Amino acid sequence: MYNSPYHEDLADQPFLLGRHGESPKNAGDTSQGRGENVDPQVIQDAIDAGASTEEIRALENGLTDKGVAQIEASVPALRAAGVDVRHVSHSGLNRAEQSAAAFVAASDEPKPAMRGVVGAGTDAHIKEISQAGWEGKPRPEVKELRKEARRALLAELTAAGMTEDLAEHAEWLLQLGGEGETPLEGALRGIAAVEQHGPLPGELIHSHAMLNRYMDAIATTVGGADREELARLLQETSAIGRVAVLAALRDMGVKAFKTSDHDVNRQANGGATEYTVDHATGRWIAGRRIEPPKPGEEHEYVEHRRNADTGQWERATPGGAAGDNE
Repeated sequence: MYNSPYHEDLADQPFLLGRHGESPKNAGDTSQGRGENVDPQVIQDAIDAGASTEEIRALENGLTDKGVAQIEASVPALRAAGVDVRHVSHSGLNRAEQSAAAFVAASDEPKPAMRGVVGAGTDAHIKEISQAGWEGKPRPEVKELRKEARRALLAELTAAGMTEDLAEHAEWLLQLGGEGETPLEGALRGIAAVEQHGPLPGELIHSHAMLNRYMDAIATTVGGADREELARLLQETSAIGRVAVLAALRDMGVKAFKTSDHDVNRQANGGATEYTVDHATGRWIAGRRIEPPKPGEEHEYVEHRRNADTGQWERATPGGAAGDNE
């Protein structure tokens, strides 16, 4: 029996993991990753030097006007879907913090209670995946860098004995940006942060696209005890040790990385996914992904459901295309 740290009511009433609204770097198709918040003094110096509103926003990397509108639209979308958001929290990065604040401001009375930063001051937090040296680069350039890094990783692990059936899981162990995190490390960190935070029923946590996607793939497949085993295996950093991690992922039923990382599994800005928790195992049970309708859509909200066989999210609302994300 897994000793679940989650709130007891989460077996029946979900919490939600959401994606922040559009940021300036989203709009500029720039890789942002972890990116610590800019020192307020740097922003003040830019203001004193006469920087434009657009330049200040780029420094802050909070929300664009479109990003604020996306979050405001998520309030009636979730309400129409029958979701009662009672609490709001966030990762602490500007784009997530501003999303949480915008959601509360746009909500009717009684407004959701703000719980603040998830994992503040700890190593377990829900800041975006760290991509180290790739952050701030154009996304097309990052895609090419990632392909090169993947080829090098496959060559290294193959030389250490990785079999062909494990290669489809290899990118779970790709160190992003050379000195950043691997998707598996980020997923385990984020899941641990949610556990330690103890989400309340009806709590909406504003987080980040990549992290949410990787957390979803691991937490809905791997229970608490197996996540602890994966964390233990990750302490062995040799190539042979990493091959053992891939074997564990396969044996635990984790989907191929390409499947888990597919664009259809990426939330739209302002979207949120419901999760309940199996208290016997600590495994997350995915409910619905609710997103604001795109401009021109007549629906009050757009709903996606996760296909348990493929591991991919499929649009359940008629019309539009699955994976049509910002």
